[in-house]
Amino acid sequence: MQIKFLKNIVVAIAGSNSEGLVDILYGKKNVNEFIIAKRLNLNINQARNILYRLSDEGLVSFIRKKDKKNGGWYTYFWTFDVGKSLYKLRDALISEIKSLEDQLQSRQTKRFYICPECDMEMSEENALIHDFTCPECGEVLLLRESKDLVEDLGKRSERLRVDLDVVNREIEVIEKKGENARKRKMKTAEKKKSAERAAKRAVRKKEKQAEKDGQKTDDAKPKIKGKAKKSPAKVKSGVKKLKKTPKTKAKKTPIKKKSKRSSPKAHTRRK
Repeated sequence: MQIKFLKNIVVAIAGSNSEGLVDILYGKKNVNEFIIAKRLNLNINQARNILYRLSDEGLVSFIRKKDKKNGGWYTYFWTFDVGKSLYKLRDALISEIKSLEDQLQSRQTKRFYICPECDMEMSEENALIHDFTCPECGEVLLLRESKDLVEDLGKRSERLRVDLDVVNREIEVIEKKGENARKRKMKTAEKKKSAERAAKRAVRKKEKQAEKDGQKTDDAKPKIKGKAKKSPAKVKSGVKKLKKTPKTKAKKTPIKKKSKRSSPKAHTRRK
């Protein structure tokens, strides 16, 4: 069912010659353009023209590789994008359904006239402008019965709606697969990160354990009893070290008291 829809959108974009391209590319990746041309019974330029048109719409993607054996020309390898193709088909179906519904509403609410000779149809407004005569042959226009046309438009719209439901279900399946793939990718990345974090923690743990073991060996060394000899202080070059002289206590000399004697002057006065 999916391939049928994919062929519809490919043919609508690139023409009837491109229908077999879906069978060639579906479920494969990076198919050589020369193989595509051979299986489509087209020359390489015709095949590339189809592929380029589909590429412009985003339905196919390519990579290119340099062929050193054939003069260094680039060879293109193509991949069909199923998801984008279904999105494109869904948009086309929605647009066509809207167009049919607009026509159906117009047929149900308006009157149309047709020329029995030229089979030319026109709306009532245009028929009034031309006095209900055909502008080509001059025949009188006849009112067209729209019952059969209305039924046909309704059936076509209903078929397209059924196709649209199927396409939407296909898109849901593809989106679910893509979501699961993203979850698996994220889960793998998270596992990788957690493993890296665990490895870093293990390294830090080993480093801490090594530091503890080093401290234990230092503590286990025997300590030498006794006072440690002080290393002589370094003397700056050019400066002599002065010896400290012991301080001597000054002896206290006793103070003699003067005797009270009469002065000679006072003695002479008495004579």
